[in-house]
Amino acid sequence: MAAQCQIASLSDSFLPSALAFFDCEARVLGEGGYLAIIAPGSFLTPLLTALLTILIALFGYRLLLGVPASASDTVTTFIKIGVVLALTASWPAYQALLFNVAFDAPSQLFATIARGAALPGSSDDLVVRLEAVDRAMRYLAVQGTGLPQPGLPGSSPASAITPPAFAGFDDFALGIARVTLLVSVIASYGLVRLFAGLLLAIGPLFIAA
Repeated sequence: MAAQCQIASLSDSFLPSALAFFDCEARVLGEGGYLAIIAPGSFLTPLLTALLTILIALFGYRLLLGVPASASDTVTTFIKIGVVLALTASWPAYQALLFNVAFDAPSQLFATIARGAALPGSSDDLVVRLEAVDRAMRYLAVQGTGLPQPGLPGSSPASAITPPAFAGFDDFALGIARVTLLVSVIASYGLVRLFAGLLLAIGPLFIAA
């Protein structure tokens, strides 16, 4: 799966490709980390065994001390044990109940709510909109700012034009604006996805606790 995470270096779809790359890497991190933690011989197996032993021992000591165990307590305890064993030993169960929910549920929930309010981006076209902005900035950088040049017919007098800070300032400013857009979008999206992948990778530890 890791080999499929590729990013286009020079392409009209650079921004969507970069966002898809971070999403793919986050999913690889979450799935690979989870499978590594629950693999045979990992530290999770003895840790989980110890925690379950402590739980059963505490339950047994309650009975020895004369504390009655209600049916609800008994059923709840066995349900907890079953849930922990299912989520820490079965990737399909973990993927369906936690992994897919963490990655896909927020966007689906927003899309469902936003469609009713007709909010921008509710049609899952946010990435398309961002790519259109990036493409427009590239086009603007090629075409230039369109400011009148002194000395040309119909142009304003040189004294009426504010001189740039240095030669080539307009091209520099347009380039910096595009870099700022790309960095802010990719960094904010990538950090959220990678952090989610990391939390999901170590999810079995929280479940065992």
